[in-house]
Amino acid sequence: TDASVRLPGVAMLGTMLRRIGASMSATHQRAMRTSAANLFAEGSEASVGSKAYLPKFMEVAPSGLDPPTFQGDYGNAPAATAEDGTPLPIPEKVTFSLQLPHQAVYSREEVDMVLAPASTGDFGVLPGHVPTVAQLKPGVLQVHKTRDTDVTNYFINGGFAFVHANGQADVVAQECVLLEDLDPEMVKQGLAEYQSKASTANDDYERAVAQVGVEVYSAMQSALEKTT
Repeated sequence: TDASVRLPGVAMLGTMLRRIGASMSATHQRAMRTSAANLFAEGSEASVGSKAYLPKFMEVAPSGLDPPTFQGDYGNAPAATAEDGTPLPIPEKVTFSLQLPHQAVYSREEVDMVLAPASTGDFGVLPGHVPTVAQLKPGVLQVHKTRDTDVTNYFINGGFAFVHANGQADVVAQECVLLEDLDPEMVKQGLAEYQSKASTANDDYERAVAQVGVEVYSAMQSALEKTT
């Protein structure tokens, strides 16, 4: 697709974000700040809990904004159960799948642990991990067939991780290569190329593409530096 066709989409997104920010009136902003300040100033444990906070939040929240969730909402969640209602035991292994558009690198294989580069920070998946959906950033995906002894490092360009209550974990990504297959010189050249494109971009689309390239190649370089 021609870049001139894609560019309006980027510009329109920026315009929409500015309009959304402007649509939230100063009254709403002041009300939310005042409500939060009064709520936490009360100081009691009950006043800062979800039962006290949520009604006040809904009084001033902009329409369409979902109420927040709290750590206790997940900690008190019921354990996974079988069809007859019996709690499922914690599995001894993680049943792991790594799917690419053109290949299944792992398909329901049992491993001890998986370390994934989430956009909010790296996290590990062990047997019994709470159900989770996480967006992944460019980085190293570690698969521990046997914990700390039989470990395979992959570089992925991003994707999503899904951890299920039954001990299964799935990672989907567009690209995945063995970390040892990355050529340090090619990575260095790629990073320099996209940094140059970012500094000379003629429009928002070219700049966005260049920034993605810089992010991916910077993550590659960082991963290689940690292995040397």
